Amino acid sequence: MCEAGPLLPLLPLTHQVRIFLDRCAQHRLGALFELAILTGFRRGEITGLRWADVDLMARKVVVRRSRTTANGRVLEQTTTKTKAGLRTVALSDFAVATLLSWQLRQGQEAEAAAEAWQSRGHVFTMEDGRPLDPGYVTRLFQKL
Repeated sequence: MCEAGPLLPLLPLTHQVRIFLDRCAQHRLGALFELAILTGFRRGEITGLRWADVDLMARKVVVRRSRTTANGRVLEQTTTKTKAGLRTVALSDFAVATLLSWQLRQGQEAEAAAEAWQSRGHVFTMEDGRPLDPGYVTRLFQKL
């Protein structure tokens, strides 16, 4: 997960991206940023992504929804803003490895949280399974 050195050795990444990935490797949500770089997912798309949209065997993700913030509230839209937003994204070997690694970590978090786990099937979540607030992702990006 988000290990720019061994995981992404052959990708033509800029120096800034490599520095960023090295830094995010230390954060539990580093895989979110790695996947965003590998796929081009927008913030709302990656926070709205659910495991039901991911097919690791077929190496693809269907972007079906987005999470946005409006008037201080997080909204999950069941469709993307435009028809172009509804799309299937092919996953590289690196992206599949990132998602598999994250899936294992998320499973460990769910097991540790036990009854407190609040999953709604989102790929990237808070430590207790709640979906991510898009604003939190922006603040974390700026911090990293």
